[in-house]
Amino acid sequence: MREGIPKAETVNLTSANNTVTVTNNINTSATTGQGNNITVSAPLQIAQPTITFNTTGSTGSGNIIFNNTINGITPGSNTLILQAGNINFNDSVGNLIPLNSLNITGGNINSIAPINLANSGLTINARGDVNLANILTTDNGIINILATGNITTRDMTTAGGNITLESSNNIDTTAGILNSLSTATTGGSVNLTATNTINTGTIITGGETINLTSTNGAINTQAGILNSSASDNNGGNQTLNASGTITLGDINTSTASNSNNSQAGTLDISSGNNTINLTGDINTSATQGQGSDVNFNANVILPEPNIIINTKGDNTSGNVTFNGTINGGIDSNAGSNSLTLETGTGDTTFNQSIGDNVPLQNLTINSGNVITQSPVNVENGGININATQNVNLGDTITTDNNSPVNVVATGEITTANIISNGSRIALTSNTGNINTASGILNSSFYHRRRGRNQPKCGPKFNYRRSKYPHRIQFRNQSSGSPNPRRKYN
Repeated sequence: MREGIPKAETVNLTSANNTVTVTNNINTSATTGQGNNITVSAPLQIAQPTITFNTTGSTGSGNIIFNNTINGITPGSNTLILQAGNINFNDSVGNLIPLNSLNITGGNINSIAPINLANSGLTINARGDVNLANILTTDNGIINILATGNITTRDMTTAGGNITLESSNNIDTTAGILNSLSTATTGGSVNLTATNTINTGTIITGGETINLTSTNGAINTQAGILNSSASDNNGGNQTLNASGTITLGDINTSTASNSNNSQAGTLDISSGNNTINLTGDINTSATQGQGSDVNFNANVILPEPNIIINTKGDNTSGNVTFNGTINGGIDSNAGSNSLTLETGTGDTTFNQSIGDNVPLQNLTINSGNVITQSPVNVENGGININATQNVNLGDTITTDNNSPVNVVATGEITTANIISNGSRIALTSNTGNINTASGILNSSFYHRRRGRNQPKCGPKFNYRRSKYPHRIQFRNQSSGSPNPRRKYN
């Protein structure tokens, strides 16, 4: 210690009978100097409603180290306040008698053992990293962690309490489950905010909201499921917003309630660098009530073979809106990724192109209204649309490699160009009109044959039109018999 700068003395707590009972605050702080360490090596019992350990100092703070267990004297009646430099928990908290709350202000916060708290929960304000390497449980108590460094957690269970994690760097919860579900019908909200990346495992809220926000990084939830579904109430809304790429696993905001007034949670996803990797299915459906909307506010990539989005409701259904492009995930293996949309009476709207870089294999839509406003490219599979209302295909549809186009609508069907390269095109309206005046329906098949005078450096191909194009069929059920037409374009 430099001369002239005071320093508080250290405190070491041990016990010959293996228990240290604390009835007063412990203070090793320094108003104008260096605070000093507190080390507890015996089991600690908090015997007052509130006990404070303070090691802060104006020039530096001492550390607090717990090498043994910490318990209250009456379940859920004792609060421990820690104000220090670094704080380490090397043994359990509340393994016998849970504390009411644990309030921590410090530098780096580390725990390698379970923490069990009652209904007031855990509050941490850290000037460094927070690493909770074991399970954390509260009985309807909140978990509120604010850190200038990284936040890393394992299982967190609050039985209805909210979970809030806010980091000026990264958040990683992939080693465990964040579970705010109560033993009753609802849980608490989960809110994660980071300056940089957020990586999560499974999050369960029992019908409450999930909000993930990265102001300068990516979000990845692929290690688990984001589950805000409810069995007896409304599903919880989910919002994901990142400046970087968002990679999603399964998402569930549905409700299984028997009430016709129940509603699933909405899903809204926005990416600043305009990339959403969708690797899991999405369910915003309602067993008896109203399914809810899904909004993609960036380009979507489908790395998996099959993705299903379900917004159906027994009462009403949610809409699905793509405000960016949709592409398969493997450029070298185009036509291997499929998308199925089950929106019931809800609408499906594509505001930008599908398959402009990597064509999809199958596009299946069972919906109310279906609207496309940009080109669609599919190969090795096909397009199947079944609409309870109208279909408006506002730009060119192109399929290849045995990929038929089949459109069935209760109401109007309006198309631009449809080019199927040898596969069947079928348009069926049950009660409305079919309008193809804005484009050409072309089912001709073009195949390649080797040119005659080919250079030695490689093959050369010419193109010729097949003599027999596949059928183009129009069917207007309201006017009686089908009206098939064969066209050569």
